[in-house]
Amino acid sequence: MMKAIAAREGSIVRIDVEEPDLLDGHVLIRTEYSAISPGTELTMANRSKDKPIGLGYSAVGIIEKVGKAVTSLHPGQRVAC
Repeated sequence: MMKAIAAREGSIVRIDVEEPDLLDGHVLIRTEYSAISPGTELTMANRSKDKPIGLGYSAVGIIEKVGKAVTSLHPGQRVAC
Protein backbone atom coordinates (compact mmCIF):
# COMPACT_ATOMS: atom_id res chain seq x y z
CA MET A 1 0.00 0.00 0.00
CA MET A 2 1.13 3.55 -0.72
CA LYS A 3 -0.03 6.94 0.57
CA ALA A 4 -1.34 9.80 -1.57
CA ILE A 5 -2.68 13.30 -1.01
CA ALA A 6 -6.11 13.72 -2.55
CA ALA A 7 -9.17 15.93 -2.65
CA ARG A 8 -12.35 14.30 -1.40
CA GLU A 9 -15.71 15.94 -0.77
CA GLY A 10 -14.28 19.43 -0.34
CA SER A 11 -11.33 18.42 1.88
CA ILE A 12 -7.66 17.57 1.37
CA VAL A 13 -6.94 14.10 2.79
CA ARG A 14 -4.20 11.44 2.91
CA ILE A 15 -5.39 8.14 1.46
CA ASP A 16 -4.06 4.61 0.90
CA VAL A 17 -3.61 3.63 -2.75
CA GLU A 18 -2.44 0.46 -4.46
CA GLU A 19 1.07 0.49 -5.90
CA PRO A 20 0.70 1.00 -9.67
CA ASP A 21 1.81 -1.62 -12.19
CA LEU A 22 5.28 -0.72 -13.43
CA LEU A 23 5.30 -0.47 -17.23
CA ASP A 24 8.49 -1.25 -19.19
CA GLY A 25 9.53 2.38 -19.85
CA HIS A 26 8.40 3.85 -16.53
CA VAL A 27 9.87 4.42 -13.07
CA LEU A 28 8.24 4.37 -9.64
CA ILE A 29 9.27 7.39 -7.57
CA ARG A 30 8.85 7.89 -3.83
CA THR A 31 7.91 11.57 -3.67
CA GLU A 32 9.82 13.65 -1.14
CA TYR A 33 8.48 17.08 -2.16
CA SER A 34 5.66 18.16 -4.47
CA ALA A 35 4.59 21.64 -5.50
CA ILE A 36 0.97 22.59 -5.18
CA SER A 37 -1.04 25.47 -6.52
CA PRO A 38 -3.64 26.58 -3.95
CA GLY A 39 -6.03 27.67 -6.70
CA THR A 40 -5.79 24.35 -8.56
CA GLU A 41 -5.94 22.16 -5.46
CA LEU A 42 -8.86 24.05 -3.90
CA THR A 43 -10.76 23.90 -7.19
CA MET A 44 -10.18 20.13 -7.37
CA ALA A 45 -11.18 19.69 -3.71
CA ASN A 46 -14.48 21.41 -4.37
CA ARG A 47 -15.14 19.23 -7.45
CA SER A 48 -14.43 15.87 -5.81
CA LYS A 49 -17.81 14.33 -5.11
CA ASP A 50 -17.63 10.56 -5.58
CA LYS A 51 -13.96 9.52 -5.69
CA PRO A 52 -10.77 11.10 -4.34
CA ILE A 53 -8.76 13.10 -6.89
CA GLY A 54 -4.95 12.90 -6.59
CA LEU A 55 -3.15 16.21 -6.06
CA GLY A 56 0.35 17.62 -6.50
CA TYR A 57 2.81 18.02 -9.35
CA SER A 58 6.40 19.11 -10.05
CA ALA A 59 7.72 16.48 -7.68
CA VAL A 60 11.19 15.61 -6.40
CA GLY A 61 11.82 12.10 -5.15
CA ILE A 62 13.87 8.92 -5.09
CA ILE A 63 13.49 6.19 -7.71
CA GLU A 64 12.17 3.03 -6.04
CA LYS A 65 11.86 0.75 -9.11
CA VAL A 66 12.60 0.94 -12.85
CA GLY A 67 10.80 -0.77 -15.72
CA LYS A 68 12.55 -3.32 -17.94
CA ALA A 69 13.25 -0.82 -20.75
CA VAL A 70 14.76 1.86 -18.48
CA THR A 71 18.54 1.91 -18.85
CA SER A 72 19.69 5.40 -17.83
CA LEU A 73 18.01 5.61 -14.40
CA HIS A 74 18.39 3.40 -11.33
CA PRO A 75 16.83 2.81 -7.91
CA GLY A 76 18.12 5.22 -5.27
CA GLN A 77 18.67 8.03 -7.78
CA ARG A 78 17.11 11.43 -6.92
CA VAL A 79 14.98 12.88 -9.74
CA ALA A 80 12.65 15.77 -10.50
CA CYS A 81 9.52 15.16 -12.52
